[in-house]
Amino acid sequence: MRQSIFIGFDHRHAAAHAVCRHSIERRLTRPTSVRGVVLADLRAMGLYTRPTEMHEHDQLWDVISEAPMSTEFAISRFLTPHLAGIGMAAFMDCDILARVNLGK
Repeated sequence: MRQSIFIGFDHRHAAAHAVCRHSIERRLTRPTSVRGVVLADLRAMGLYTRPTEMHEHDQLWDVISEAPMSTEFAISRFLTPHLAGIGMAAFMDCDILARVNLGK
């Protein structure tokens, strides 16, 4: 069965994303796709069309709900099943550190 792990990406936390991804990949023992959920890429693919604005202090704002978004993947994380297609998938925030094999 195909396995995928998706990690939320926020340009303000790129280093945390890299550490999270490395901690996962170094412990995998079977083929597992590890991908970032990158808002700019999802917009380019036409998958994320929800309007957002950047407010002061680099704060992303959701126009529809009129609320701040704590990360760029606050809403886009819900595309994980679509991005995964078939098989099993997991989503995690970028501030996670894997200490065990997640690809079992």
